[in-house]
Amino acid sequence: MVILRRLIAVVFAGFVGLMLYVTFPAWSSLFASTPTAFTPDNWLGAHKYRRDAMAVDFLDRHLYTGMHREALIELLGKPDHQAPGMLVYFVAITAADYMALAFEFDGEGRVTKAYLKQT
Repeated sequence: MVILRRLIAVVFAGFVGLMLYVTFPAWSSLFASTPTAFTPDNWLGAHKYRRDAMAVDFLDRHLYTGMHREALIELLGKPDHQAPGMLVYFVAITAADYMALAFEFDGEGRVTKAYLKQT
C-alpha cells in the first residue's frame, strides 16, 4: 500500500511539473513587464511572445506605406517565418494559438499589407 501511495505521488508530481512546463508562456506573462512603445531596442529585448502592444504601436506609428523589406528586417530583426512575398513575427501566445504580425510585399519588396493575425 505504501508503494502504491508513493507511486501515485510521483506520477501526480510529474503531471503537475509537466503542466507547469507546458503552460509556462501563458502563466509567466502574468509576472513579466514588457514595454508597449515600439523601439528597435525594446522589440529585440522583449520576449517574442510579449510584443503584442509594441506590434500595435509599430503599425500605428512606425510603419509607412511602401516600406522596403530590408528596412523592416533592420527594425524588427529576423522574422519567425518567411514565405515568398511575406514575413511573419510572432508577438503573443494565447490559450489556443499564437498572434502574429504579418507583412505582405509587392514584387519590388515593398509592404502592401500589414496586420495582426491569429495563427
